[in-house]
Amino acid sequence: MTTKINGGTVDSYASLTRTSAPVAGKADGKLAKTGAAPAGDSLSLTADAQLLQQTASAASAASGVDPARVAGVSAELANGSYRIDPQAIAARMMKSEWELYG
Repeated sequence: MTTKINGGTVDSYASLTRTSAPVAGKADGKLAKTGAAPAGDSLSLTADAQLLQQTASAASAASGVDPARVAGVSAELANGSYRIDPQAIAARMMKSEWELYG
């Protein structure tokens, strides 16, 4: 036994969510999961977004290690001439905090 009720809020909502025309390539009217944007849609990035993408690409391509600096510090540590300046370290930490958090 089945019962159908017409004219309620569910029917109104259902009519709003139905597509009136089937999606290209789909006979049942369901959305195709192709990942492609519908024709006529476009995307443009701001200059800031493009610069951010370029910076991220450059940062991921860079190793972040200066081999000459590593060799120099290693040699100074090995021969005991490397000096640690706690005042300079603290000043740089404070500068970094200021730049990050203002």
